[in-house]
This record gives sequence, C-alpha cells and structure tokens, in this order.
Amino acid sequence: AEVTYSNCIVAKFDSDVDCTINPDLEGQQEQSEPLIRSKPSSGFPVLEFRIVNDLANLLSPPNAGVLIDASLSCLVFTDSKVDGSQEFGSRFSFVNGEMVPESAEISKKNKKNNMQVHERLKEGTALRVQSTTKELNFSPNECTFFKREWIVRHVLDAESPLLKLHVKEMIKENNGRWPSDLEDFSSCIAKFSQIIVNMNATSNTSGTSVFARKVYRYSDLVFGYDFATVTYFCQERKDIFVSIDEVHDLMEVKRLADRSDGEK
Repeated sequence: AEVTYSNCIVAKFDSDVDCTINPDLEGQQEQSEPLIRSKPSSGFPVLEFRIVNDLANLLSPPNAGVLIDASLSCLVFTDSKVDGSQEFGSRFSFVNGEMVPESAEISKKNKKNNMQVHERLKEGTALRVQSTTKELNFSPNECTFFKREWIVRHVLDAESPLLKLHVKEMIKENNGRWPSDLEDFSSCIAKFSQIIVNMNATSNTSGTSVFARKVYRYSDLVFGYDFATVTYFCQERKDIFVSIDEVHDLMEVKRLADRSDGEK
C-alpha cells in the first residue's frame, strides 16, 4: 500500500479544535498545507482517523506520488451474544451422510478439541453469537487529488450506528442537538467488534490501482486527543513536506471553555 493509516481513532467534540481551512498557502512558510477535512459538525462529538500518502515527499517528477480519485468505504461490525444454553432436544452431527449423536462424535476428536467442546457444552456457557454489519458514514469519503494528508470524520449524531439507543433518544428529545449534560461521551458509544476501512485509488505515476485496508477495534478509540501536525513548510526548498513517522502522534485537547477560563 502507498498510504499509512493512523493507529487509533480520536474521539472529541467538534468545538475542541479550530477546523478553519486556508484555501491557498502557496509560499506561506509559517503554515502547513490545508487538510482534506470535513466541515464542522455543529457541536456533536466526532470520530476521526488519519491517512497519510507515503509518497507525499517525492519531488520529481511533479505530483509523482499523488493518488487520483481516492475513495473510502467503512463498515462497522457488532457482535451480540445470546444465551444458547436453553436449546431443547438432542444435538447431532452430520458425518459421512449420517446423523450421529454429538456425544458419539466427541469421542472421535482429539483431546485438545474435546476440552473445547466440553467447555462449550457446560450448562450456562453456550453462546449464540449474532453479528450485524452496517455502513458507517465518514466524510469526506472521496478525494480527487490525494497528495499528503487526509483526515476523515464520523459525526456521532442521532443517525450514527455507533451511539447507544438511549443517547439517540436524548438527542431527539433535545430537538436534534447534543445534550449539554453529556460532556463525557465515552460511555455513549456502543461497543463494536471492528470498523473496517477500505481505500481505493489510482497511482498518478503508474496508472495502477491502489488498495489499502485498515481494521480498527473498540480499544483503538482514544478520547480527549487530536492528531498532531505532520505537514511542514520547508523554507529552503519552498515546498510542503510530510513527516511520515509522526502520523500516529497525538496532542492533548483542551476544551475551548477551559481556555476561556484560563484567559480570565
């Protein structure tokens, strides 16, 4: 793959950071390149991950490392466990065209598997796992000219499949706005097993297809942090470069309200 995904997904309120995008920074040495980033989410908490083009610092030929018509698709997988110990009737295995009682089949398996099967058959430990898959909307999910950094965002609003049901009800009762008393939203996100992100693009140099996948787990969520800057203007070369090694770096976020209190 020609890109690097951040190791984590940051979870924060949209108002925690300044998302102002400068349209043109050509020749301005004290600022970095404007991010490929979505619009503010009107006060809702958001999840963000970062993608960096590994070929961003190629100087020749011009735009050699650019990825054309890059697009993202995201799916969230959730596992729910249902007690399977209340099943009625005898268990059978279908072996060599015959129905064989499971107890007889167990004796034919090796000892290691026997232990696993016996543990599963103990009263109260049997589980029936139900998996659900839903599309997860991140934005922006397309980039015509992906040269350096791409920060992708999911808004935790009433339509998000990641929010718990009672939180969605609270949002609806609050006229579609995030409740002010839910400032600590870490407990509002329903646990998921995986978020799978797929990126497809075309190499500007070779014309070949580029594919990159990333799997995030619930433990990869990080609250109260934002991504640190990875783009820098080089005065000597008069161009913008990306520090690829810093793609996973974070900075602690200070709420805007806390900054105001400190300035008084």
